[in-house]
Amino acid sequence: GAPVGVASVRVAADGTAISDTPAGAAVEDSPEAESAASGDAGAGVGAAAASSTAAPAPAAAAGLTFSYMGLAGEEVELFEGGLLAPVTPERASDFARLLLERRLTADAAQLRAMRRGLATVVPLQLLRLWSWRDLRRRVCRAPEVDVRALQSHTTYRNCTASHDCVRYLWEALESMTQRQRRMFLRLTWRRGSHPATEPWEQGLTIELGPRGDERLPRARPSSFMLLLPRYSSAEICRKRLAAWLQDGRGFSEEATEGARGRGAAAAAARAAGEEEE
Repeated sequence: GAPVGVASVRVAADGTAISDTPAGAAVEDSPEAESAASGDAGAGVGAAAASSTAAPAPAAAAGLTFSYMGLAGEEVELFEGGLLAPVTPERASDFARLLLERRLTADAAQLRAMRRGLATVVPLQLLRLWSWRDLRRRVCRAPEVDVRALQSHTTYRNCTASHDCVRYLWEALESMTQRQRRMFLRLTWRRGSHPATEPWEQGLTIELGPRGDERLPRARPSSFMLLLPRYSSAEICRKRLAAWLQDGRGFSEEATEGARGRGAAAAAARAAGEEEE
């Protein structure tokens, strides 16, 4: 269900192979990506092309052979005996083509295994009705945090949706980046995204805490709950929320209670030791 990476390889003047595409780059709206979503693991390989330039200096002088470094750090031959076969200027295009094909098909076995697993849940012929984006949304949840969707799945404790502090919160989240919104979900729910389809298995609960413009929000991730202080203005709410998200620790009430419990247990153990002495 993930986009297929496409690499472009060329050979420099000193005979070394250079990738024009960053590792892990994904190409969207491509035939390769669409075929990967439908389960055709190798359909996109034939559509890829490698660009190469002739090297005036012997590539063998740079120690380049028909091999490459695998994901586990091992030397992988592009063909039998390739580790000992030097890449010459005349064979530079062959090296680029073989390397590209090997990179694009390196995960073919894993993709076939995923396809077999999906087939036990959803018939493969039905998967072809989805694009790779549809499949990704249903497997990996929504790629972006939708504040409106979050609002529609929120309940309120000791307050209402029209309360000033609640309005301050939603205005602050609307003004924030996707990265900050994902951090909000991680701190309140231990997840980086929300469901893309209905129904949600759990909704957000907002509970208002005591007044205090210096206080930071707290969370109960196991309950998907936010404990929101009663801020006096929207600007203060935005600043405190941003500081809480940037810190990233969550100031979880559950963690605080656990720390208190551990502290009490340690104190009791020390007292027991003193009595024995």
